[in-house]
Amino acid sequence: LHSTVRALQNGRVDVAVLQEAKIAKAKFAPRSYRGYTTRVTPPSSRACGGVALVVRETNDFVVEDVAIAGPNVLSFQLVTGDDERWFVVGCYFPPSDTGGNARRLAMATLDAAPEGTKPLLLGDMNADLDFPRNVQEEVLSADLQARGLRCATRCFRPRGARRLRGRWTWQQSRTTRDGGHIRVRSKPDYVMLRARDRRRVR
Repeated sequence: LHSTVRALQNGRVDVAVLQEAKIAKAKFAPRSYRGYTTRVTPPSSRACGGVALVVRETNDFVVEDVAIAGPNVLSFQLVTGDDERWFVVGCYFPPSDTGGNARRLAMATLDAAPEGTKPLLLGDMNADLDFPRNVQEEVLSADLQARGLRCATRCFRPRGARRLRGRWTWQQSRTTRDGGHIRVRSKPDYVMLRARDRRRVR
């Protein structure tokens, strides 16, 4: 985590929602390091990482009401300089969560947003919302559509992968336990917000 904070500092990033933050003891946070304060969700299992919020406040914005909703889901309010108030939900949907527990928790957290706030969902959903591959992804896509949330990361395009369907951005070769090789493909973390709010996000 310290190396990540240093990278954020070098990149002049003030607010980051990190997925798969494998910190076994959630009581590690809140903790300050190099001007950043960290909050971490508890892991859902030993093999699964959670979500971390890393904040260095400036005069341009204020982070308020940070809440840990449960494993892999947290929320906070981001107040910008022009008094816009965003209700941000950070999440990670691990592939092992075949029952959709993290998805339901994230949707419930979104639904509990304070009146007058703008919803913003940030997370690694391990899903292809353009072309759902299973029932869980179809349910997730329907959940987001019902809440009026749209993907704001459609500018990403395939990198030299003409055979891939959808806007995949990276692929990696991994070795399996039996010594074989598989090709893993994934998309960037999603940024979901309402269409009428997109012009406000840079």
